[in-house]
Amino acid sequence: MGFQKKGTIRDFFEIFVLACFWYGTSFVTDTLNKRIQTSFSFPITLTLWQFSVGAMFNFVALRLFGLVPFQKLERQHSNMILIVSVCWTTGFLCTNYSFGRVAVSFTHSVKATEPLFTVALCYLINREIFPKAVYLSLIPIVVGIVLVCMNEVSFQLLGFAFAALSNISFATRSVLSKTIFAKSFDHFNLFMYISFFSALATIPLWCYLEVPVLYARGYRSEDVLSYQFLALNGLTHCLYNQFSFMILARISTLAHSIINAARRFFVISLTVFLFGHPFNRLNMFGTALLMIGIVTYAQTKYAASAKKLKP
Repeated sequence: MGFQKKGTIRDFFEIFVLACFWYGTSFVTDTLNKRIQTSFSFPITLTLWQFSVGAMFNFVALRLFGLVPFQKLERQHSNMILIVSVCWTTGFLCTNYSFGRVAVSFTHSVKATEPLFTVALCYLINREIFPKAVYLSLIPIVVGIVLVCMNEVSFQLLGFAFAALSNISFATRSVLSKTIFAKSFDHFNLFMYISFFSALATIPLWCYLEVPVLYARGYRSEDVLSYQFLALNGLTHCLYNQFSFMILARISTLAHSIINAARRFFVISLTVFLFGHPFNRLNMFGTALLMIGIVTYAQTKYAASAKKLKP
């Protein structure tokens, strides 16, 4: 499945356990996102809290406990990390706005189309052209999302637009991040710096748009539960990203893409099952096409990359 070194039973078990934690924290995070915004509709506050917890958690892990060697931010990395942080900020802000307007399952279905934006941005930014097989693998993704949108009872144009804009932001982040990873900047340190700069980037927007509303709204007794959920959400959001990075450090990008596609299918299926969101056969067929397209895209893109590396 594309492991970076020959896998043993212990390696596979380790990946399996990490994937279970990744799936679990992802589901809890997304469910809490929706629950919080039902009664406490402040997506910028939610996003700022998620970034702040991520930055603090990683700082403590890296600097105080030394779980991973701390890497000082060099000047040649700072500009690129700032750009990636802007993409990260926009991506999660739009995701949280989308969660507040449409069903979690629908947001994940739209976000599953990220390969479409990645291919487009690879060409626009790096003038990178892929083999025909890669472009053909995008067809089931396009057909799948069209079927999902046509039969989505909670469809809202603004919710769809926010999810699509999130895709553009995260696809841009992925393309630009390759430059940083190529310079041996490990995922844990990168996550800390991105979370820190993303929190800083969110503060002005938060002060301008939500602080006045929060101040005028005042404290309400019914907000206590939302604050508790908010505290838990910050932790699960941080852990969900950490587990993703930990898995990526152990396996290839192809294997990670496939596991990530399965994660989306898991979250979609579980939210539909637990919360009774209407999901007909065309929805199921469209979602299945999406996942097949993602796996096919990952395989064809990986094969194309491997072919380039051959002498």
